[in-house]
Order: sequence, then C-alpha cells, then structure tokens
Amino acid sequence: MKRHINEFVKLKCASDLLALKLFPNAKEITESMAAFNAVRSHISRQCSAAFADNTIALVSVGDGHTPRTAAMFAFRTAWHCYSIDPLLREKEWPIKRLIVLRRKVEDEVLDLSSFSQVIVVMVHSHAPMNAVLQNIRAKRLHIMSIPCCVPHDIKHETYLGYQDESIWSPKNTVKIWCDVNTGL
Repeated sequence: MKRHINEFVKLKCASDLLALKLFPNAKEITESMAAFNAVRSHISRQCSAAFADNTIALVSVGDGHTPRTAAMFAFRTAWHCYSIDPLLREKEWPIKRLIVLRRKVEDEVLDLSSFSQVIVVMVHSHAPMNAVLQNIRAKRLHIMSIPCCVPHDIKHETYLGYQDESIWSPKNTVKIWCDVNTGL
C-alpha cells in the first residue's frame, strides 16, 4: 500500500519535485509513481524503451494544473517529456526536456514521428482515447492509462491490465498497450 510513497522519498529528485510544488498531495504522488512504475516494469522491458535513450518521447495527457507526471519522467529519464492539459497553470518550469502545452489533446496534433518511440501516459485523464490516437503521430506508440471516469480502451488492441493497490485512489486500474497500430 505504501510502495510508491516509500520509493518516492528515496528519490534524489524528490526534494526538487516537491520544491516545484508539482504535487498538491500524496495521492497525486502515488499516481505519478504508479505511472512510472508501470512504464519501467512493462513498457521499458517489453518494448526496449531504455531510460537513457534520448530518442524517446513521453506525452503525459491530462497532467492537471501542473506537469507532475511529465516532470517525474523528465527528472528520471533522458526522454523528451511533453505535458498537455488545458488546465496547466501558466508558469515557467525549470526542468530540462520538459515541454508544456496548455491545451486539449483534441486541439493539438503532435507530430513526434522523429522520435524512435513515443510513450503516452494518461493518469486519470479525461481525454478521449480516440483523440490521443488521432492526434499523436509516432512511428512506434505505447500507452499506459490509469482511467477514472472516462473509459480508456483501444478497439481491436489487447492490453495488459492490473490493479495497483499502492495508488491512493479507488481508481487504480492500470492498462498498458505496447506497439499500438498508428498507421505510420
């Protein structure tokens, strides 16, 4: 139950993440840590997405008022990390490789086909999955979702799913799709 919080307090970057006021509470920390853990445990291993590989992009769709999940990945990987949410606060974030887009994914076509792989994380995102699939262009696309009130499914694609009891929310189902067919 405390796995994600225990790991977070041991991170070298934890004090930086907290100083930037990215997380309003411990629940949000557990959600971002769960996303990182899911990518590390499944996508990174199954799809050869090495954390040191700077040819990979990560897109956190529906990050909230702050780019919390994208920032977590920017601190802990060499990836180019995008945070997209219409509610993001207007602020400069002094984090290397973090790109903040204050808009809906439905309103933005992200052509990330120059990257070797793109990993999309959706932590309690209200964005519809079809908008993500239509508006994020990638050669190789992987998706990790922790859905809440908006169902996240991809027609004709199988996924790995499990409950993560260390997420401090009743909405703790994790879904992972590797190598989603993008048509590129």
